[in-house]
Amino acid sequence: MLPCQDEQVIIRGGERSQDNGRISFLLAVGGGKMVQTGDVLRERYEIQELMNSVRDKQVYLAYDRVLDCRVTVDAFSNNSIMPGGLTLSAWEARVLGRLGDHPNIATVLDHWEDDEMAVMVTRHMPGGNLRDLIARSQEPGGGLPIKSILRISAEIAQALSLIFNLCGFGAVRG
Repeated sequence: MLPCQDEQVIIRGGERSQDNGRISFLLAVGGGKMVQTGDVLRERYEIQELMNSVRDKQVYLAYDRVLDCRVTVDAFSNNSIMPGGLTLSAWEARVLGRLGDHPNIATVLDHWEDDEMAVMVTRHMPGGNLRDLIARSQEPGGGLPIKSILRISAEIAQALSLIFNLCGFGAVRG
């Protein structure tokens, strides 16, 4: 059983903390070593650019030399221990791994922890996140068509329903 109740739920796109209850769509990497642009992790993942930095987490765009594609690497400067003894990055990898393949949830490609860091690598999802889309829509001449709002809302509801079902909360009805 996943430790979902009263804990952080991870997808990709916004954020959620236990304090304010917002939903999080980000990933994880943890430990003491900081990842920087230009680093190559495990002789495989070339760190290209910092995409986002939130609290103890940095999210990077990277190139996977083995799969020959772009991926997302999240680096945590604090890899906390969760209830049940798992580290935050291991717990997030398990949650995302159980979700399987969903068009709006990043697929886990790799995860490891060592003395220097804990790393989770996911499929890169181009197009930005919901927060950026909303910010762009508020610019002069912006705005989202009602069809886009309804489509995005349905996609979020579908992803949340999948997560809640996996966490044992039962079906979410919209």
